[in-house]
Amino acid sequence: MKILFDRIMELFVGDTNSHLLMTDPFDKATIHMVHERLTRVEVKAHLGGIYRVGVSPFVNGSDRCKFGIIDFDTGDWSNVVELRTVLDHLSVPHKIERSKSRGWHDWIFCDKVSARKLRRLLGWAVKKAGQSGTEVFPKQDRPERTGNMIFLPCFGLNRPNQNGRCRFVDLEGKVLDQEAVLDGIQLLAEDTVDDLIEKHDIPELPKKNGGACVHLGDISDELPTRFVEMLDSDTDLKAAWEGVREPPNDRSRSGFDAMLAAMLVRRGFSDSEIAGILRQYPHGKAKDASSDYIARTISKTRTGTHQQPEPEPPADDRDHGWTTAELLEYEFPALEWTVDGLLPEEGFTLIAGKRKIGKGWLTMQI
Repeated sequence: MKILFDRIMELFVGDTNSHLLMTDPFDKATIHMVHERLTRVEVKAHLGGIYRVGVSPFVNGSDRCKFGIIDFDTGDWSNVVELRTVLDHLSVPHKIERSKSRGWHDWIFCDKVSARKLRRLLGWAVKKAGQSGTEVFPKQDRPERTGNMIFLPCFGLNRPNQNGRCRFVDLEGKVLDQEAVLDGIQLLAEDTVDDLIEKHDIPELPKKNGGACVHLGDISDELPTRFVEMLDSDTDLKAAWEGVREPPNDRSRSGFDAMLAAMLVRRGFSDSEIAGILRQYPHGKAKDASSDYIARTISKTRTGTHQQPEPEPPADDRDHGWTTAELLEYEFPALEWTVDGLLPEEGFTLIAGKRKIGKGWLTMQI
């Protein structure tokens, strides 16, 4: 177990200061960020199928990556084979994992390669293979605030009857010896990436534009890290996500989608991030709709068709408190933190607990 744990830490864990946990592997509502080092107990729980662990490809806040992924959501094995042919022709080492859903992940492990160069290479390989319904990770050049974490493979490795899900497979889709796969991983060096970019004249990544252009391949099955973090601190967003807050005018399922999309636009999420969140929104229509519907919803939101005006804050000079309806309608500004997730820059913070439990020592450490 120790050897397997060390190999997982070496290959997959870029950010040693935070990771993602899904405490119920069948309920995405249990996903939350943990701002601590990944432990042996958590890896053991992942391998045992108790809960899932997600990690970041970025190395401790830098623009360097430990891995890249090409995510296939189409369920068509021929797409995997076509891309494999391109990567093998480029002599890019890679390993194919059958995902927990219906698709596959093609992992490319790196020796701390620039994220932008890696995205440039993998995006070109996807186009060269004529692929659609695929997504390249990482999705940005730096982790910033929009990075997505990826769930580790080998979930439930120590349990039978996983139907080959979350397992590395061979070219025929048959499950391999997982520990042997991890032991034989080859790393892609940045010099190799530079040579491939120069040899094949791979173009620079296109600049992003402001329009909504969402394709199925752009919709991730992973919730953005920033969104997961916001659910812990943004009460208004959490109320909308859980269905507590309802649209003021249109209470249909599409109305819920429009309300949530407007909130995400105001918080600076990209189109592809919003699309992925809407796809997993339990109270909206997008989870069962086409990508065209999602694209229209986002486009209308950005042009103001769906976007509701910001509610006015209750008057400061009134002689009564806030009603429940007013609290639910009012969208409070996002908190700015002195200590992330613990101590806001403004306002009053109370540290409470039993006598002699260590409140003073905690305050001193903060």
